[in-house]
Amino acid sequence: MSSSLVADRKTWFETVPYAAAVAGAGAVAWAGTIWIARGMVSMLGTMGFDLPTFAGIWTHMMAAMMLPSIALVAGLYARSIASNRVVRLASLCIGYLVAWSILAPFVYALAEVVSAVAQRQETIAHINEAAALIAVSAYQLSPLRMLASGSVAHPSAKRSTSSVFAGGCETCKRVCATGRTASAAAGG
Repeated sequence: MSSSLVADRKTWFETVPYAAAVAGAGAVAWAGTIWIARGMVSMLGTMGFDLPTFAGIWTHMMAAMMLPSIALVAGLYARSIASNRVVRLASLCIGYLVAWSILAPFVYALAEVVSAVAQRQETIAHINEAAALIAVSAYQLSPLRMLASGSVAHPSAKRSTSSVFAGGCETCKRVCATGRTASAAAGG
């Protein structure tokens, strides 16, 4: 890395405006979501919208929920780059939202199926709701989730005092190292 790029890096305090801008964009999206929701009535599934309208509302709601969730990451990212911060942060946020909006047609199709089942058979709808709740709860309590959050050793890891992932798979080592690097950059 060139020394001119390193010299241009900002301190954590100087990157706060970038994180605040991303969080602010999320707040604006929340205001828009509330404005859109004023005229909605409670309905099953896709709420009677066609796919393009549903995808637009879905993307808007994803912006409202997801932009605030990546605000701190955007601040860390702004700190790690030396040039074109605004363009690169905008690209990060837009790419993140595009990834979520790609799911809209799949969510739409799933909502249509669930809505059709729920309208035909209320008991099946309640069973599906309970099954979804049990599945999410099981994941939350599973070793898979703990492994993903880095709070439990990889099954192939050999216990070591220096690292939970000593001897683990290469992917786990990279994920763990990335998490430690981000945490150190944040001052944690």
